[in-house]
Amino acid sequence: MPWLLVALLIVAAALAGWWAYNQIQEQLDERAPVGVPLVVGLRQEQAIQLIEEAGLEADVEQQPSLEVEEGRVIEQNPKEGTSVSRDSTVTITVSTGPREVEVPDLVGLTYEEAVDALNEVNLEPRRVEVFSQRQPGEVVNQDPKSGERVDEGTEVEVRVSKGVRQVGVPDVLGQSESSARSELEAAGFEVSVTEAPSDTAEGLVASQTPSAGTEAPQGSTVTITVSTGPELVTVPNVVGELQSSARALIRAADLRPSVVCEEVTDPGQNNVVQSQDPSAGSQASSGSIVTIAVGHLAC
Repeated sequence: MPWLLVALLIVAAALAGWWAYNQIQEQLDERAPVGVPLVVGLRQEQAIQLIEEAGLEADVEQQPSLEVEEGRVIEQNPKEGTSVSRDSTVTITVSTGPREVEVPDLVGLTYEEAVDALNEVNLEPRRVEVFSQRQPGEVVNQDPKSGERVDEGTEVEVRVSKGVRQVGVPDVLGQSESSARSELEAAGFEVSVTEAPSDTAEGLVASQTPSAGTEAPQGSTVTITVSTGPELVTVPNVVGELQSSARALIRAADLRPSVVCEEVTDPGQNNVVQSQDPSAGSQASSGSIVTIAVGHLAC
């Protein structure tokens, strides 16, 4: 039956045409450009999956980053939306997180120098002012310490001297040495002790430097002078001296003259010292009284 043969030939021709069309279409599809997907900000695994689903290859590079979380895509090349041929490579840069750096030694630097040193290794300074024996503006210490390894962007506390704290000097006059020392040390001072004669009772503080009520740097030295009692002087011999000479000799010895009258009959003894108390050559406290008996013809 010729018509059946014709029908079979027509079907065969149609099938051959359909197959040829599909082959050509597949080849055209393979050559057609594809759009690069947006993967910036995605985790590495998600980014690779999207790229491969678009018919592209992923190439991963790694880079430290302060801003982007470890494991996420920082950037991509080509950019999203770019048309490229199938099987092209998309390079993604994935964050490894902050880089570790070594903390520099800042102690002894000025604050400005410390900031420069921290900026060089991408660390953040935080200024804290403290009292210190170091010059104002100089770095006293730091946290973290120098030599420690930390992530970039870490905050470093920079403690900067604002000079020595000024402290009021307590009044320790009249106290015993041990009591005065305890009070001064409790206020933050060093104590130096000297001894000297004084009208203040023996063993008590007669003077102090700096004076009570003034301010001095904490840690500085306060000198206290502990009394050894009144100063002793030698009583001069004024017996036989005229009253005026005797008084002058007594005052020159840092003593005070006191005159009493003693009646005499010899005109040559008139206004002449007949006796003295304390006696000549004895020791007396500075400023104490020497009594002289001055002869007079008629008292």
